[in-house]
Amino acid sequence: MMEVYHRCAENLIPVLENHFQTSQPLELQEIFKRFTLDTFGEIGFGYKVNSLKAPVLFSETFDWLQLETDYRLLYPWRRIFCNGIWKSNLNILESFVVKIIEERKKEGWEGKKDFLSKLLEMEANQEITGVTPKFLRDQVVNFLVAGRDTTAILLASTFYFLSLNPDVDAKVREEIARVVGNEKFDMKHSKHLRYLQNVINESLRLFPPAVPFNSRVATKDVVLPNKVRVTKGTLVMYTPYIVHRLKEYWGNDAEQFRPERWDDPNVLKHNYQYIPFQKGPRICLGMNMAQEEAKCCISILYQHGFRFELISPRPSDMTLVGAAILSSKEGINVRVLKQ
Repeated sequence: MMEVYHRCAENLIPVLENHFQTSQPLELQEIFKRFTLDTFGEIGFGYKVNSLKAPVLFSETFDWLQLETDYRLLYPWRRIFCNGIWKSNLNILESFVVKIIEERKKEGWEGKKDFLSKLLEMEANQEITGVTPKFLRDQVVNFLVAGRDTTAILLASTFYFLSLNPDVDAKVREEIARVVGNEKFDMKHSKHLRYLQNVINESLRLFPPAVPFNSRVATKDVVLPNKVRVTKGTLVMYTPYIVHRLKEYWGNDAEQFRPERWDDPNVLKHNYQYIPFQKGPRICLGMNMAQEEAKCCISILYQHGFRFELISPRPSDMTLVGAAILSSKEGINVRVLKQ
């Protein structure tokens, strides 16, 4: 996987260099979605999307469908009046996904290590049944949501906070220069980038991208510590964004970006206090992968001397949008600079 991260990060360099040379603003959420679409296209499906070299229609379509899915729940009338554009975008999505599946079947999956190849191999060996074309399409889409969006927003929000906190940015650069230097980033470096891990933790705390709203059903009657009674079968909804900002757990500076809080071994007072990737049996399988990809990308960009100066939005002006992921409605717009 690390080789894929490196290859795609190197494809990102000319894009940033162009924005630096032309002084054109860059929207971080969009560019990192292209980066993670490329990385996960290879890791998940053995397919080279190359969206950093040439933007693909799929990415924009995918974003629209995610938002429209939420809008349809809130405004049922959209299922009638917006159905034509819904079907048109859905056809674009399905064509892209079918192309990936057909290419993998044509090339064969023997000896391949990507997720789709493993799934096709298990079907061929009759280890699983019921693998219909629709099942395969749905699995590819599920993997794309998890593999593209979460890491893309993690990267965008981390650089957002770094641009707002130059003292933190300087510490990250110093650590990367000291630990990685001019070497090729690898797992041996990752475990020593402790301050960068603190920064990623803090970014995930204040801007948890995965599943903005979630729910669980009570399996039995229970009385919560605050004396609230929850009866069996009750749907309990929660949002990590709120949980991560509760002063009773995080202190009076809960709203502040302070990576140093993670140096305290007792920072987590409750098992469900920090849930950027959810918790329990359904915890995100790719949480470590997302963080390692982020560390690799940040290290490579800083090795090349890039930094970002925030244009908009300021924290007080940001409108959060919660579809399958949490993101900024206005985007995260920056100027690309170099050290």
